[in-house]
Amino acid sequence: MPARPTRSKGIRWILAITALEIANASYLAAFDSATIFYHVNVVLHVALGLPLAAAILFMSIPALVKGAGRSAGILSVLLRVLAFLAALSVISGLALALTGTARPWYWLLRLHVVTAVAGGGLLLAIVWAWSRRPSAGAKDPLVFRWNFAVLG
Repeated sequence: MPARPTRSKGIRWILAITALEIANASYLAAFDSATIFYHVNVVLHVALGLPLAAAILFMSIPALVKGAGRSAGILSVLLRVLAFLAALSVISGLALALTGTARPWYWLLRLHVVTAVAGGGLLLAIVWAWSRRPSAGAKDPLVFRWNFAVLG
């Protein structure tokens, strides 16, 4: 039993980091300015992104691939696409942490943003469909609402 609270606590940290990372990314996208505050937020985005990247690479992507293997039809395809988008977003983000976002690497920044937004949208669609299935429990719509609040 002691492993369960630790895992739950770890997941709560990842969820909190995810919410902060999304808020930070929204600020970075909305206000591109050459101020110290903006650049501090760029560093914060990288600092928040590193543990999130580890969680995506070592927890989320394997779980998506495993779920795709146990699923059939369109769900299997969507889970594989989501795993691909997640991997591409993480890889491009890690590369940007090394290269920066100067003009020669602007395409990499766009790739990072597009794959992150597309992955978030696809995740939201999958969770929505899952929460509306006939066998959904009472808590399942709450899972969708939480994801919508964070990603929407």
